[in-house]
Amino acid sequence: MTGNHLGASTARRAELPPGAQHGTTNAYCNHACRCDECRFVWATYCRENNHRVGRHTPIEVYRAEVAVAAASNHGTEASYKRCHCFMCRRAAAEARRRRRWADIEKQREYDRQRKAKLRTAGSAGLPKDVA
Repeated sequence: MTGNHLGASTARRAELPPGAQHGTTNAYCNHACRCDECRFVWATYCRENNHRVGRHTPIEVYRAEVAVAAASNHGTEASYKRCHCFMCRRAAAEARRRRRWADIEKQREYDRQRKAKLRTAGSAGLPKDVA
């Protein structure tokens, strides 16, 4: 919701309940106000929060730490949580495929054992297609 071609803001200024103020993160989040004041405060908050995610270290140091951590197990299922490159996507897909096939094989083995158990129990009173 940026301004129009003349530069005038078309942002929506919400009617706030008593006690709430414009230019706060509360107004932006909880009351969906998109006036210039609230948007500015929210953008500032997000910038600061992103820096806090970096554990109060300079952003360059934080990025270097993340790069080293990502390179240590890059291309594995575990790295897919933070990296979605081709190698990590492929590793995660292979892991899901292995788990899915393992579940299918377990089900097939259970069915085989169940049918064998029914056969050994005897077919007395059981339909022929089950035994």
